[in-house]
Amino acid sequence: MNKLSSDSRARIISALIEGNSIASTCRMTGAAKMTVLSLIREVGTACAVFHDAVVRDIAVERVQADEVWSFCAMKQKNVPAELQETVGIGSIWTWTALDADSKLMISWLASNRSAEAANALLSDLRSRTSASNEIQISSDGLAYYIDAVAKNFSPNDASLGQVVKTYGTSSPQPGMNPNSAASRYSPGRLLSIEKTAAIGEPDMKHVSTSFMERWNLTLRMQNRRFTRLTNGFSKKFENHCHMLAMTMVYYNFCRKHQSLKGQTPAMAAGLTDYRWTVPIFSRWTCGARRKRRRRLRPHVVRRVTLRPHHGYFARVGIEANVCTHATVDLDCSRNDSDACEGGAFGQMDTR
Repeated sequence: MNKLSSDSRARIISALIEGNSIASTCRMTGAAKMTVLSLIREVGTACAVFHDAVVRDIAVERVQADEVWSFCAMKQKNVPAELQETVGIGSIWTWTALDADSKLMISWLASNRSAEAANALLSDLRSRTSASNEIQISSDGLAYYIDAVAKNFSPNDASLGQVVKTYGTSSPQPGMNPNSAASRYSPGRLLSIEKTAAIGEPDMKHVSTSFMERWNLTLRMQNRRFTRLTNGFSKKFENHCHMLAMTMVYYNFCRKHQSLKGQTPAMAAGLTDYRWTVPIFSRWTCGARRKRRRRLRPHVVRRVTLRPHHGYFARVGIEANVCTHATVDLDCSRNDSDACEGGAFGQMDTR
């Protein structure tokens, strides 16, 4: 891994977070498969630590929550009976909580579809938001959200509105067999939408999951492991979580958002004042610290120790003893014009 140049690392990461599979990334960049997988583990772990430490004290008024389906190793119907209850084999549900105003992805986790997972998401959301104002949470009609919100928020801190959408079977195209692929994979017809106030008194005109549904499309387009009807699905749950962490950091800090007038969600939320580029976090490393390059111009380095929040790595499928803390060198010299627009991060070393 140490033999990969910064440009090579950036090319590999860029290919992965733009929706390419492992095999196609290898063909495009000339890197070996194990090299790409090692880089995913290295940068993904660093991205998870970074997101956990930086996305904190978010001033938010409206949050949309949802869960998106994928699978790991095999479809749920093919999982052996003794592994049916194992998280990480079969169906995987990625739980997400999005700020409806800044479009910032605040909290996420990969798990099964259970009350425990819903409680973990809402607990993490509570720890990352400021308690200065009441939060209005919107979700689908899944009952787990009601208990999770009631358990993690006091009545004056949050309200919950749910959107229940009813779909009918899609009508077959004229002259086409209703059992054909074109008919089976057509979207269902939306029959009705019902909004309910599950907890508190939410503003019903803002009870919506539209932004969250649009983000689900972004995830399926930019992360090959979520693209339907391909063989690019995850074979190992740990790598699935690493790619999710990279996708989240890229979406929050690097990807311009059209509705934000060219800003990134992190800029809109006040976490940074410039748009990051892929070479910034593609240089983050885990494990042994790389030798620091000699700098020709004066620079200022501020060292900050980041400690992961409770239970984070267990939720994203990383062993808790992998990272006990992370050290980030913030390079404020603005000498690396190729790495970012307005600033640069050095290396992240998790020990």
